[in-house]
Amino acid sequence: MLATVLASRQTYLEQILSNPLAEENTKAIKGLVEGILEQDVVFQSKIQDQKNKIIELQSLLERGRRAVQAYNGQ
Repeated sequence: MLATVLASRQTYLEQILSNPLAEENTKAIKGLVEGILEQDVVFQSKIQDQKNKIIELQSLLERGRRAVQAYNGQ
């Protein structure tokens, strides 16, 4: 889902920024970009949390596999 959000956001930003900005829109666009940067911080934090969980589960799975191999080897 994140990939879809990022692709949509990229397309939207490219459309907005492809033309010269009117002076009255500059502040709004700046706020939009700052909001996106804030979202990125949240996304990165969530991604890192998920990555850590996956690493932990992978380690647990590997220990289980080694235990099964050791058991079968006896």
